[in-house]
Amino acid sequence: MKGEKFDIGRAVAKNVIKTLTRQDYVNVVCARASHWNQVGKWHDYATEVLSCKQDHMVPATVAHRKDLMEKIDNLKPGGTSELEKGFEMAFNLLQSKTRTGCQSVMVFITDGLDTDGENVRCGPGYYTRSGYVPGPICKYNWTKVWDLVDEKNSLTSPKARIFSYLTSENGEIFPGKLACKHRGSIKKLNSGENLISKMSNYFDFLSSNSRNKQGLWTSPYIDSWGLGLLVTHAVPVISKMTGTTIGVVGVDATLEEIENFLSRYQWGSVYSFLINKQGETIFHPKLKPNTKLLEDPIFIPIQQLEQDKDGNPAEFTKVIQDLKEGKSGSLRVENARKENLKDTKSAATYYYAALTDSEYSFAFSLADSDKVGKYKFNSILLIHSRSQ
Repeated sequence: MKGEKFDIGRAVAKNVIKTLTRQDYVNVVCARASHWNQVGKWHDYATEVLSCKQDHMVPATVAHRKDLMEKIDNLKPGGTSELEKGFEMAFNLLQSKTRTGCQSVMVFITDGLDTDGENVRCGPGYYTRSGYVPGPICKYNWTKVWDLVDEKNSLTSPKARIFSYLTSENGEIFPGKLACKHRGSIKKLNSGENLISKMSNYFDFLSSNSRNKQGLWTSPYIDSWGLGLLVTHAVPVISKMTGTTIGVVGVDATLEEIENFLSRYQWGSVYSFLINKQGETIFHPKLKPNTKLLEDPIFIPIQQLEQDKDGNPAEFTKVIQDLKEGKSGSLRVENARKENLKDTKSAATYYYAALTDSEYSFAFSLADSDKVGKYKFNSILLIHSRSQ
């Protein structure tokens, strides 16, 4: 693709990325290969994953979305299509461990043509007495691509749904069959105007497929009115007449309010922390609040705060795994790290639980020294809700 077609392709990719949230995972593959031109000059290109993470999906945080959109903007048209390798890389990303596991969606942007024209050659030319003879014109074998996608998608769980967007008048056969066979749809985009409405098939699917009557918790985000980091619990409003989502009702809470609520009964050296399913720390006593954030923050892995660079205490790894999986429990660690500045170590017990219908898990650390003296107690009551 080149010219307006290429601009439309970039705009489609950016529109999809803009609508993602931190609960989503994303990556972008630019599928193209090197080639000769009509006069024998070599043009070097390669199929590449645009994110800084080459082997897995990345959470659609502000930082990752900004990074991907900047790299899409910097793409220049050129190269010949290399769809077999491109789809292979895309399915490898979908099959990586870093993903939601809820649903897999692939957005495919193409001009649908089986050749890139006279000036793109897939082989070197040669000289004769009559002059230079260009190499063969690139011609794509759609059957090979269809077969590869069928094979890869059969091994993907959940299977990917493919939405194709065609940037030319002709060429529906390849992207159309790809989308229809894999539970998606195809749309023609003749211009870059009103792309959101033209991509209604994709957005309508996301809306209908994500519909449920249960509420959900968002990831932390910056409040536009200056309240700092917020999380929102939102519940969809669904029409009884049409079954469509007609609105959302939500309640906001600052992280400061949540931290105060969860830590109000702490004493001695007892401390608590909150992480998400990716093991990223939402709050922890070692993390100082920042009231000058301009973008959604990058959260620190909990192991960096509770373990040293060698992964000690090793027992805490089980706590991390249980928290990521939404499990509840407790574990005694002989040389647990403490939150004071000297970072001294002593025996402590971690009590932890998942928060219902959210991506969060809560834990607190109770040192042996907090069980005696003025803080002596008879029992510990851990109030929690089981994950679904």
